[in-house]
Amino acid sequence: MRRHLTITCLLLFLFVHTTASAECTDQQQANTNFTGLNEVSVRAVACSQSDTAGDVSIDVFLDGKRQTTLHTDYESPAYVLTLDTSITFDDGESQGLGVSTGKGRDGTGMHYWKIPRTGVPIIDLGDAPALEPDRFIHGAFSTLVSSAGIYQSIRYFYEVKHDRLVATQAVGFSQSNSSSYTATLMEITYSGEGVAKQKRTLSIGRANLCMNGKIACW
Repeated sequence: MRRHLTITCLLLFLFVHTTASAECTDQQQANTNFTGLNEVSVRAVACSQSDTAGDVSIDVFLDGKRQTTLHTDYESPAYVLTLDTSITFDDGESQGLGVSTGKGRDGTGMHYWKIPRTGVPIIDLGDAPALEPDRFIHGAFSTLVSSAGIYQSIRYFYEVKHDRLVATQAVGFSQSNSSSYTATLMEITYSGEGVAKQKRTLSIGRANLCMNGKIACW
């Protein structure tokens, strides 16, 4: 009898300890509907596991019924949960969903999914910095990030390949003198390395426009 009581108490302790460990020390929530998918909505909950990291669960609803739950994690001491529903894929035929992860040098990391008009199946496209459709390369997305190497900043260009967001090329910017920048066009290899292909000199004004995606760099 005493042995059974001891085992019961131990199991109860483990259950309470596990439940307490799984609780959030801090929680954020966000909800949104899709303008292009009237029947689909999402509810995201970010749960911190430490001062600098946590998990995000995203429930996807179709006609008010939960269809699936997506997951990602975040890394940031000042994390803010945000949802991006403005991005689309497949020439606007598929709705995109981005969830902030706080990752990356600038803390602008996102995790992206592609949601077809039927709502299923949802395709996990992976992590990338916060992206916007590129104005000059069809089907591509781009973003500007700061750099600590020979470049002061780099504009990366992403494409969806085999259902994953992949950086395919980039333009690095380094200031040559007080009136101009050197822009270096790079090809991004499979390993993520940037291989320089071309260089050109830009005035500060044109370099700033190129950095911010306002003009074509090449």
